[in-house]
Amino acid sequence: MAWLQNLAGRAEDLLNKIDQNAATVLNETNSKLGDIEIQVEDMSKDIVKDNDETNIKSTGSNSSLNLLTRNSSFQNSPVKENAVILETPSNELTDNGIVFDVSFEKQKSLNGSISDENVIDKSLKTSIKSDQLSTSSSLHNSFILAEESKILYEKLAKLEFENQDLNKQLLNMQHLYSELRNENANLQFQVERSNEQVAQAQIEKDQYIARAQRILQEKERLISLKQENTSTEEAQNIFATYNEELKRELEFHQEKNNELTQKNILLIKDIQSLQMQHQIIQNGLQQSNQNLEQSLANEKKFRITADEDCLQKNKELHLKNQELSQLQELLKVKNNELLQLKEVLKQKANSNANEDIESRIKSLTQTLMLKQNNLETVTTERNALRLQIEKLEMLLAFEQEYS
Repeated sequence: MAWLQNLAGRAEDLLNKIDQNAATVLNETNSKLGDIEIQVEDMSKDIVKDNDETNIKSTGSNSSLNLLTRNSSFQNSPVKENAVILETPSNELTDNGIVFDVSFEKQKSLNGSISDENVIDKSLKTSIKSDQLSTSSSLHNSFILAEESKILYEKLAKLEFENQDLNKQLLNMQHLYSELRNENANLQFQVERSNEQVAQAQIEKDQYIARAQRILQEKERLISLKQENTSTEEAQNIFATYNEELKRELEFHQEKNNELTQKNILLIKDIQSLQMQHQIIQNGLQQSNQNLEQSLANEKKFRITADEDCLQKNKELHLKNQELSQLQELLKVKNNELLQLKEVLKQKANSNANEDIESRIKSLTQTLMLKQNNLETVTTERNALRLQIEKLEMLLAFEQEYS
């Protein structure tokens, strides 16, 4: 029917929208993850540059201070001229020593940062795996919902096809019923006409019998009158002629009577055949009515099953709404945590850069990425659930309109 076609079209539109929204959500998550990674890399590069600059400044200042103190001591000492000759190599040695100390400390810091980075990488891998599992589970749920919607669409198509077949059968039955009703009316009309013809023939027969009796009475009266007035020979001749006429008239009436009896027999046979046809038509109509009642009972069963499916989907929708509310609360909590982490990142970016700050920034960026991924998964699930809710509300609205 038309409402089933509308439902099928709207279900197909909803499937297309779900696919488009899933693709857009995946693209947005990928783009946001790329932006976050780029920002984290830029921040780590800036922090490394700041550390290098501070190390270089500290080494330069220490070397300049050592040079100044040694120059002043050499100027105050009595062996000034000899010290002047050895001034440059001593400066080089001191500079090399300072650089060695700084590089050693830097290597220590780098080793510590590498170990921290390994720990962070492990935590990142575990968090990424957990995020991947959560995203895969959410995608699996969305695919399951899409498959369920496809199954419902196929069920709707099957029901529509069966409904079309039932409508065709119903139309055929209605045409057959109308044809049989017309034939029944024609047969009843023929039976009425045959009954009228039989009644008319019976009336004509009675009229012929009455006419024959009247003619016989008149002839008997004439014969009696002529017997009184004529002789015996003439009376015999008259009797003979009257007898011949009476015989002819009787033969004529007998022929008419035989014809009427044959017509009556034929009409009785026609009436019996028409009654048989009428009985056959009534049996066919009863069979067709039984078939129609059975098809209506089957359609009612299909309707009951569809109503049960709708009730089940309503329960699932209620559960999905509860899950959606819980996810929204989690989303609010995660947003608050993200705001707090952003404020902490801003405060730490303004402070002096060191190894603890780098590790904290890395951990914060990792947690930020994790929270962002969780946020994206929650938003995708929320969008999928909203689409499901809209779809089920539309289905309920259509079923309520046509129920």
